[in-house]
Amino acid sequence: MTLHQITSNRTLAHRMRLKGRSDSEIGAQLGITRQRVHQLLGKRPARSPKVKPPRETAATADFAAALRGWRTSRGLSQAQAARLLCVTTHTVASWEQGVNGCSLAGAMLKLMDLMP
Repeated sequence: MTLHQITSNRTLAHRMRLKGRSDSEIGAQLGITRQRVHQLLGKRPARSPKVKPPRETAATADFAAALRGWRTSRGLSQAQAARLLCVTTHTVASWEQGVNGCSLAGAMLKLMDLMP
């Protein structure tokens, strides 16, 4: 097979995959095995499940405000608070913005009261 044929097959196979055809169907159409299709295109991307974004609830908003208040009242940066809470800085930032609700919000608030 020439380089031109390989490139052409890859392009055609990619277009067929985007249309939802299986590797076997693509192979039959192009006259190659499904294993060869897999080699040309690589692994089929996994379909990600549709996840609903978390809704901001009153508890999430209360937790976000309480966490920020706790952190700022102690003069802590988000990174320092993250180390104390054994989470990442990104997690603390998300909690403070109300992006990711914390299922243990009540327990976390009680723990924050106990911390220096």
